[in-house]
Amino acid sequence: MLSTTQNLQQTFQKFQRALEREFAFDSLPKKLQDWYLLTYGEFIKELEKKKVKLSLSQKGEWEDYFLQESKKALALKYTIDTADKEIDQMVYALYGLTEEIEIVENS
Repeated sequence: MLSTTQNLQQTFQKFQRALEREFAFDSLPKKLQDWYLLTYGEFIKELEKKKVKLSLSQKGEWEDYFLQESKKALALKYTIDTADKEIDQMVYALYGLTEEIEIVENS
């Protein structure tokens, strides 16, 4: 699980560094920091807000790269989230927590 978390962080950071290098951003806006949560269309709109103009061929290259890295990041995140839920369920069973957990998870 630790290696999966490290892989996820590396994927996030690699993509963010590519953005910073390619477009000379001093710092990334919050939405671009969370790029993996965006659709490709939303990603392009965020770049346009930062006055980035891409040619058609550049958009194609970025779309391929964005979709590839986003798919990888979301798969890693899903793996981590699933493992976290399994661990939670084991702890709940170990301590006999039922009502309390339902309240916490539904809030």
